[in-house]
Amino acid sequence: METVLIWQTVITASIVLSRLHSKVLMIVVALCWTGWTILALQTSPLFVLQLISTWGTVWIISWCSGLFGKPDKKNDNSTLKTEIRPQHDVVESESESDNALNKIGTTINKGLFQFSETLDRVNDNLKKEAEKDKLNQNFLLELYAFRLSVDHAIKNAEAAYQSDHLYENEPEKRKLYEQTRIQISNSLKELNAEGVEERKIELSTIPLVHFAADISHSPLALNQRIEKVQECLNYVAQVEKRISEERSLLEYIDKVIDKKPFISFLTFNKWSLSGHLRKLNSEERHKERVSHKSSTFLSQTVSTDVILQTDGRLPKAELYKEKIKGIVEKRNINYLVHFTRIENLPKILENGLKSRTSLQLDGVGGLMNDTLRLDNVNDAISTSISFPNYKMFYRKQIQFPHADWAVIKLEPSILWELDCAFCYSNAAGKASTKLTLDARRSAAAFEKMFDENLGNTVRQSLKIPDNYPTDPQAEVLVLEGISPKYIQSICLNQKTEMHNLSQVQETIKPYLNMFKFFHEPMMFLPRKDYDSWGPVKLGDYGLVKGNPYTPDDFQF
Repeated sequence: METVLIWQTVITASIVLSRLHSKVLMIVVALCWTGWTILALQTSPLFVLQLISTWGTVWIISWCSGLFGKPDKKNDNSTLKTEIRPQHDVVESESESDNALNKIGTTINKGLFQFSETLDRVNDNLKKEAEKDKLNQNFLLELYAFRLSVDHAIKNAEAAYQSDHLYENEPEKRKLYEQTRIQISNSLKELNAEGVEERKIELSTIPLVHFAADISHSPLALNQRIEKVQECLNYVAQVEKRISEERSLLEYIDKVIDKKPFISFLTFNKWSLSGHLRKLNSEERHKERVSHKSSTFLSQTVSTDVILQTDGRLPKAELYKEKIKGIVEKRNINYLVHFTRIENLPKILENGLKSRTSLQLDGVGGLMNDTLRLDNVNDAISTSISFPNYKMFYRKQIQFPHADWAVIKLEPSILWELDCAFCYSNAAGKASTKLTLDARRSAAAFEKMFDENLGNTVRQSLKIPDNYPTDPQAEVLVLEGISPKYIQSICLNQKTEMHNLSQVQETIKPYLNMFKFFHEPMMFLPRKDYDSWGPVKLGDYGLVKGNPYTPDDFQF
């Protein structure tokens, strides 16, 4: 009974409070209670009681306020004035009711509109999140697989290390443990003899840079990918730090994995991640460079190559890049080449190609192809387009008769992504050195490498492919380091031409799963038009079996 009375008191109180606001609101509240009472009908007495409480309260309050014709006795002086209500008072009362209803309608509409806007924003955010997850799904799986495989390798190496050092200070237990291990090992060998191979942990490699164009229109996906790549780089740094402090752990990791050495695998993936990060941040860096160049131009005189055009055109440096890219596509240039000694391959595949000065500053050893830079550009890496500078290559092979060589094919995007100088002839020759380095950076200098008339030589008479420079000694000087992500493949000579085949095999074996290796004897011979340039002849290279211009897959 107490609950019923409390409930009726709540109804009465709500109606009284609503009347303090307005008459119309009181009626609305009463109607709401009526509707709720009908919907929540339980028993007849309660139903009647609730309706009496609701409308009885309304009637009493209305009567007191004069809604049904009774006067509001606010003071004695107003009694005579309110006995007979003028017509305009009735109109004003109805107008007030209409205004109140309009306000309620407006408030409801405004609330519905705001709710609709909020719902649209939520839907939009959900769509963006779904798009982000779809764009990054495969890439994040690759990062996860890489980290998972490395963690698995480390845990197995730790287990192997603990197994080898178990009971180290207890000789008797150690002896018994070793006997048990030998028995298990012999049993496994018997299984292996029946065709069951010992499984190594397969490390998952992060693929080289593949930047989906459609990710650029999704800031959420772009930011998430940058964040995850940075997290993965931090993870690699932690692993590197640990194995540098625990050298014994590194030895055990190499025992349990399929890609050896582990440190090379780790370095390669670090470069791959760094390449992804640079690619993802390239648009922001470009905007920062343009902004910096604009402010520099306002404060001081600078080279015209970096002045931002005021009419909305690209700066000259960017125009050069676009022109160079167009020439590369037109001439179907598929790669640059760089030749080096086999002994240099591990450091190149792990750390990339570096200039002489960088190697000296880093304290990294290496066998220099050119101990004296006659072009006075020590901070450059010499490359050729489509075919090696065979004259220089031949001289080096004569100079080091017992050395084995490799020709590294590089991505053509180096020509417009990295800082390059273009030499239509030998970089150390007078024709090239008389030009300033800035002059050799232009698209015109690049195009001159394919000139139809070069001195007394007519390109058409050479009958060379469009992607060959006119002069076989033409060079591209790359004025910054070349990371491993730009390496397409490594070309090796025929086995019969190698001086130390076993050493070559041992050197490249750890990298066979990371890079492509080919037998491509063409790269170790003169260019097809060698007879137009002399004095090196094909016969100087000895007998060549088969077609030297057809590459074969590398096989042991």
